[in-house]
Amino acid sequence: MDPIGGSYYVETLTDSIYNEMHEILNKVEKMGGAISAIDAGYFQKELAEGAYKQQVEQEEGRRLIVGVNSFVEESGEAMKIFRLDPDSAERQKDRLRTFKAARDEVAWRRALGRVRQDAVSGANCMEGVIAAVKAGATVGEISQCWREVYGTYTPQAQWLK
Repeated sequence: MDPIGGSYYVETLTDSIYNEMHEILNKVEKMGGAISAIDAGYFQKELAEGAYKQQVEQEEGRRLIVGVNSFVEESGEAMKIFRLDPDSAERQKDRLRTFKAARDEVAWRRALGRVRQDAVSGANCMEGVIAAVKAGATVGEISQCWREVYGTYTPQAQWLK
């Protein structure tokens, strides 16, 4: 005997996810596409509402999370708390300075210029990003190119329902 009802049950779940996804995609399309939905704060609002709903369900005991609000072990053993080594930040900064000093500055500048130009022209940025990483560009430097071209998204505060 199959305890989950075999393929019928799995297919029903798959159909449910498929239908819900199509509803979301249609809603985004009616808003004018993904960029318009982002500008309207749609995705941010949906994520915030979903997180809020999950938290409320967890706190009310309607969403069980093993080890958090159900089946919590009361062994009395205190968990070891991670303590960050205060010198680790300086060591990381030193490693970054060493890394940047060792890269070919001409190739690095050229590669970041391509990332910026691809962003300005609307081209696919992936090849330029890969070239920039190979030339020693950091995630922060690549991100800064995009911020210079696209700006920085600042979500509008909205009340949850």
